[in-house]
Amino acid sequence: DAPEMTGSKSEPIAALAAKEYLNKLIGGKEVTIRRIRKDRYGRTVAELSKRKMNVQKELFKRGFAKIYQHYANQCEWSKSKGDF
Repeated sequence: DAPEMTGSKSEPIAALAAKEYLNKLIGGKEVTIRRIRKDRYGRTVAELSKRKMNVQKELFKRGFAKIYQHYANQCEWSKSKGDF
């Protein structure tokens, strides 16, 4: 779960930092998308990979995202209690 740019729970400074990091990480690069499901709003829930790197895991490790426990069971890596 990454910070929101707008809305009642927005964190625009943190959201912009996460967005900029993500753009540097994968902008203009080939990624693989593994669709997990659609959420209640019809949005795709997926894991992104760049070569062998899990993009969500990288965002988490760098402090740009957190694990939203309600959905953590959808990705094997996010269920782990060990070091990332």
